[in-house]
Amino acid sequence: MCCAGSITVPADAEAADWCLAKYRQDVHYLHTSWINTNRPIRSHNEGANGRFKSGKLDIGNPKRRPAPGQVTQALLLAVMLTVANLTVLETWLTERHGPDELTTADFDASGPCHHSPIPM
Repeated sequence: MCCAGSITVPADAEAADWCLAKYRQDVHYLHTSWINTNRPIRSHNEGANGRFKSGKLDIGNPKRRPAPGQVTQALLLAVMLTVANLTVLETWLTERHGPDELTTADFDASGPCHHSPIPM
């Protein structure tokens, strides 16, 4: 059993072992640059959690999903979260200054997508 608080991932881990490379971070944990990088992400996640767990949606309340069974509950929760995410996107589209639909310029401004190769 391992009881170490951290691991070291070598810089060339991506080429050598993709299972280990997924744990690699470019900035040191809890360093100022790490905090500045992760603060907006955490803030966004906490805001979304607050939005989904309060108000009309209230995904934390099982009375909002009165169907019996764990699988049914999970499916209903997935539908509720999908609707909530679509509502967030619709709000963003209506409140932004621009056309109602995303354009090619919106995708170009977001930068290239970085997809990691999936090993076969």
